[in-house]
Amino acid sequence: MYEKEALTKEAKDFVSIIEPLNFVKQIAPRPLLMLNAKNDEIVPPLMSRLLFKAAEEPKEIIWYNAKHRDAPIDIIYGDGLNWFKKYL
Repeated sequence: MYEKEALTKEAKDFVSIIEPLNFVKQIAPRPLLMLNAKNDEIVPPLMSRLLFKAAEEPKEIIWYNAKHRDAPIDIIYGDGLNWFKKYL
């Protein structure tokens, strides 16, 4: 997420304790659902793709043609509920 020289080694070590990429593999074998906005200005789509790629199966990602704050909540809730019915 940061340019190569944006953070010192100490700063990278500090933030690594909360970096999702360091932990996403531990979710499996539980299922993972990611609901993402294609034009997200808060969580860059590239970071969502990297996180999804690093996750183990079973996993699913759904993309919405929206920004972070104008995502279609009613559709997202429906997709989430359908996923919960399938996996939980």
